[in-house]
Amino acid sequence: MVSRDHRFLGAACHGSLYWIKGLYFQIDILYNDEYNSLEERQFPDGFLFFRYLIEVHSKEATAAYCVDIVSRILTWLWLEQKMPAVAACDYEEQLPFSGGYKSSGLPWPAAESVGR
Repeated sequence: MVSRDHRFLGAACHGSLYWIKGLYFQIDILYNDEYNSLEERQFPDGFLFFRYLIEVHSKEATAAYCVDIVSRILTWLWLEQKMPAVAACDYEEQLPFSGGYKSSGLPWPAAESVGR
C-alpha cells in the first residue's frame, strides 16, 4: 500500500487504474476504497488506509523473482520518492525491512504519527 500522490507513476493509465506490465508480472496501482487521511497516520497499522494499493500479479514467475520485483519497488518508493509504503504478502520477511511494517525509520504520512 502506498500513500500520497501518484507523481511516481510512469505507467499506462486506464480510468482510475494504473498498471505496469513486465515479462512475468503485472503491477496494478489502484485507489484504496478504505483510504482515510486521518487513519493513515496511525503507526504501524495506518498503512491499511493509505491512498493507493499496489498489487503484483504473477503466474509464471518464481517466488524469488517476485521478492526481487517487490523489493525494488519498495526501495524505490522509500529512498527515491520518500513515500510511505508497506507490503502485505506471503513473503514479507524476505523483503527489505520486512516489507516496511513496524519500520519506524521509513517514510510515514505524518511526523506526528502515533507511537513513533
